[in-house]
Amino acid sequence: MTNADPIGGYFALDLGTGVALPWMGRALATQSARLALRCALSGRAPSVLWVPDFYCPSARAVFAQCGWKVCGYPLSAEWGCDGAFTLQDGDVVLLVDFFGLTGDVVRTDTQRFGSSNVIIDAAMSLGFEAPKDVPVAYSPRKFTGVPDGGWLLNSPAGLCIETADEAGSLARCSHLLRRAAGDVAGGREDFIRAELSLTFDQLPRAMSALTTNLLSGIDFPALLVRRRENYRALAIGLAHLGVAPPPLPSGAAPLCCPAPLRNAARVRERLATLGIFCAGYWPELSLPASDQVAAALRDDTLYLPIDQRYGHSHMSEIIDRLADTMEQS
Repeated sequence: MTNADPIGGYFALDLGTGVALPWMGRALATQSARLALRCALSGRAPSVLWVPDFYCPSARAVFAQCGWKVCGYPLSAEWGCDGAFTLQDGDVVLLVDFFGLTGDVVRTDTQRFGSSNVIIDAAMSLGFEAPKDVPVAYSPRKFTGVPDGGWLLNSPAGLCIETADEAGSLARCSHLLRRAAGDVAGGREDFIRAELSLTFDQLPRAMSALTTNLLSGIDFPALLVRRRENYRALAIGLAHLGVAPPPLPSGAAPLCCPAPLRNAARVRERLATLGIFCAGYWPELSLPASDQVAAALRDDTLYLPIDQRYGHSHMSEIIDRLADTMEQS
């Protein structure tokens, strides 16, 4: 009898048995969604890559380092591509399922541009149903407590990537362990360092064994259900405050609940003093003056947490604290 692991000795983390989503077994497991998108461009001669004006700057840098000329496009009112450009031979359009809420728009835009001219960034959406033969990148790190990781569906034929950086993955675990120990504030700086370390790595690698094993213990269908329930609860509470988040599409699994709100940065800061922490998306991003939709997402949208750690009572608390904060504004 032979075993891959030694028998006996000290215990590892007790991960339990998770449930994967159907597409996960078909995806290429990578170190990050950013590098998964780089892999999606493999085999193409660099040309022009069209990305939304409202898009991750570090991902733009990865594409530029691969030789692509990165050009921005403005967003439509539905957060899709407004189509204000003409594709030349070899150009590629990157479409984004923003916050897991624009999957239908992405599929429509894919048909408009043609599947061979499109790659899709679904890093903000685990519920996105990938079109056939279109490369789609996902990010488990945005939805679960793992140090790194990405998935690429419909990867190019013959694609080869480097072996995993196991040591780097281990080094990115400090904030996860601190939070598990109850030291939320103490883990903040470690979290920032972990995020920065992923931006420095430009070489496409396989997902680490650590991240793979951590993900194997997660019940993903239950995770998606809880996020949908929390989104609905927040939407009802926000409506009483006169705030209207985007409607929840069928089958969507949102990353957060985007609430259109003036002075969102100030409200976010006040909520943080009450122990409610909301993400901000690329506040440093320079945008064309004409892209008012992108500006509203950057400056006038509050991104409320809805993740699977929380339930209805937490959503009620968010609404109560937000109501107090809005009265003070």
